[in-house]
Amino acid sequence: MLAGTDPTKVAGRRIGAWFIDATIGGLFLLATILATFTTTEFDSPLTAELQCDVINEFSDDVCILSGSTVYLGTAADVGLLLVVWVGASVLLTMVIPAFTGWSPGKRLLGLRVVDNETFELAGAGPNLIRGLLWIVDGFGYVTGPLVGTIAMLSSDGSRRIGDMAAKTLVVRADHVGRPVGVRNVNTLGGATQSPVFVVGAPTSTSQPPPPSGPPVGSMSPPQSTPPNPGAPPVFPPPNPGAPPPPTGSLAAHQPPPPSDESSFDASPATTSGEAPLEEPAAVHEDAHEPEPPAQPEAQDTAPTMPPHPPVPAPRPGVDTPMWDDARDTYIQWDPELEEWMMWSETDSRWVPISR
Repeated sequence: MLAGTDPTKVAGRRIGAWFIDATIGGLFLLATILATFTTTEFDSPLTAELQCDVINEFSDDVCILSGSTVYLGTAADVGLLLVVWVGASVLLTMVIPAFTGWSPGKRLLGLRVVDNETFELAGAGPNLIRGLLWIVDGFGYVTGPLVGTIAMLSSDGSRRIGDMAAKTLVVRADHVGRPVGVRNVNTLGGATQSPVFVVGAPTSTSQPPPPSGPPVGSMSPPQSTPPNPGAPPVFPPPNPGAPPPPTGSLAAHQPPPPSDESSFDASPATTSGEAPLEEPAAVHEDAHEPEPPAQPEAQDTAPTMPPHPPVPAPRPGVDTPMWDDARDTYIQWDPELEEWMMWSETDSRWVPISR
């Protein structure tokens, strides 16, 4: 998934959905007022305003002014109006989303409420928590949900207080069931089935290939024996002022393969320990018997010493850092933590891959 397609960046749609839902709730209240309040017409708006001021100041009734028309409601009418307002709020923010994942406003603007780990529809429990937390998110009730708006615009995953408490996210409808990793919100990382990016984390300009090493979350030590734990640390934190690690393919940054000196010359010496026999002495013409052959002289032969054993080449990822195209950074085995580590450009330090 490419950067810029974060499915949680839908603040504008969420504000529009809130206005639609608020308008629907206002229509419920208006219908109740028209059905239960007493309506009185006055000659002028000024006379109607004075009449409303007197009623609201000196009685328990409620007077609502609209031009030169006055709507007068008793305490019972106001109680019914409160019941309708609460019922409409519960219906729009809890009941309908619990079964569908959307309120009418979210439905019209293509949004859904999902679990922040699985990206499946959140269900009844989380939507109940989200609805109850409107008491906090809706603070600034006259001007709109001030607390919820500030939290949504400033938090990872664009969450209001209700989303944080219910562990939910509001995402585009086409992302239901397609989880992505969201920084400081979920633990998905690279363990999802769909293409993954981490919201707020650095991303490369091209789609990286699938990881060639062990998958994140199930990283295990290499099969070869790790280096001696008593050896000096193999990757001290780099100098913050040093240039960033180079980018490129893995083969371009690995050390050259070790030379083929796995065995040394163990061939037998060219000398057999005995000198070749000399030619028999010439037989004298006048002698009746040939002279006995001369005995070979003993020769001291020095033992052949093998050459120096080859120095093993450094093992990428164990003795030296190794470039990983899948993660677009260096990785290395840490013998002290017994974990694979990767270099974080954001934090300028080595961090465990499995976290």
